[in-house]
Amino acid sequence: MKPKVSVIVPVYNAEKYIIKCVDSIINQTLKDIEIILVDDGSTDISPEMLDEYSTKDNRVIVIHKENGGQGSARNMGLDIAKGEYIGFVDSDDWVDLDMYEKLYTNAKLTEADMVVCNRKVFNEDGYLKTSVDVGNDIFTNINEDIPSFIVERLLNPYTVVVYNRIYSSNVFEKSTIRFKEVKEVGSEDALFNYCFLLNSNKVSSINDTYHNQLAREGSTAREYKVGAMKRTGNLIESVYKYSKEQDKSDVGEIIAPIMLVFFQQWNYNLIKTYGMDNLKENIKIEHKQAANSNYLRKAERAIVFDKKIASYLKKMGFGVKGRLFIRGYMFFSLCNFNTLAAALRVML
Repeated sequence: MKPKVSVIVPVYNAEKYIIKCVDSIINQTLKDIEIILVDDGSTDISPEMLDEYSTKDNRVIVIHKENGGQGSARNMGLDIAKGEYIGFVDSDDWVDLDMYEKLYTNAKLTEADMVVCNRKVFNEDGYLKTSVDVGNDIFTNINEDIPSFIVERLLNPYTVVVYNRIYSSNVFEKSTIRFKEVKEVGSEDALFNYCFLLNSNKVSSINDTYHNQLAREGSTAREYKVGAMKRTGNLIESVYKYSKEQDKSDVGEIIAPIMLVFFQQWNYNLIKTYGMDNLKENIKIEHKQAANSNYLRKAERAIVFDKKIASYLKKMGFGVKGRLFIRGYMFFSLCNFNTLAAALRVML
C-alpha cells in the first residue's frame, strides 16, 4: 500500500541543521509517510546521523551517493518514492508538525495536482526576514492558460521553490519530470515547476504557514558565481525544448521570454549584492558569456518585438516605463552592445 506522502531531503554537510530538519518530518501528525534522506557525498558526520535515523524509524530510507548536487539527490529520491504525493525539504529548513497532514487533506479534498502553503524565511540568528503568503485558492483547468497562471501565481506569490508544496505522483508517472542541476540552469526549481505545471490541471493553495526556510549565507541562492546569465540561457533553452516535446510550443514561446526577464533581474540582484566591486564590468562579462545562446537570443527578440510578451510584462506589474526599459535593455543585449546593455542595467 502506498504511503500518503514521500518526503525527500537532499543532504550535503548539514550536521548543524539535520536534527531539527528530520525531527520536524519524523514527528508529523500524518504518520503514513515515507522519509527519503539522500546523502549527497557529505564529508562531515551527516551520513552517520542519517543512518541512525533509519535504525530508529522504519519509515526512513537512507541513500548514500557520490556528490552530484542537490538536483541529482532529489532525482534519486524521486526514483524510489512510493507516496501518493511527493514533498521536498532542504536539509537546513524545517516544517511545522501538521504540514503534511494539512496539505494531503487539502489535496484529497480538491483533487489537486499541487498544493502550496505559506512559508517563512529566517536568518541564521533566528529572526524573521520575510514571509511568503499564497492565499486560499483553487485553480482548475490551468492547462487552458498556463502562461497566465505561471506569471500571476508561480513567479509571484508562489515563488519558484519546490519545498512549500506537495506534488501528485500521478503526474510523475505520466511524464518523466526530473531536476537539472543549478550549476547548469541557474534555477532547477523554476524549471521543475514549469515542467510539472505543463502536465497538470489543478492547483490548490492554503493561506496558512507550515514551511520554515533558513536563509543561510553561502547557499546557492545567496551567492554570485560568474556565468549566471549563461546558466539562464540554458534554462531558457530547456523551457523551449521541453515545451516542444510536450506539443506545447505556444506556451514555451511566452514563458521563455518571461522567465528571461524574471531571472535577468534575479541575476542582477545577485551581482549587485555580491559582485558590487565592479558592477558594470561584471554585467558586461555576463552578457559576453551568454552571447552564443541562440535560444536566449530568441527570447530577447520576443521581448523586444512581440506585443503579446508586453501584455504579460504588464501582468507582472511593469508599467510603461518599466516595459520600455526592459525592451531597451534586451535590444542592446540582442545586438551584442554589451557595454550599453551594462550601462543601462546599472541605471536602475
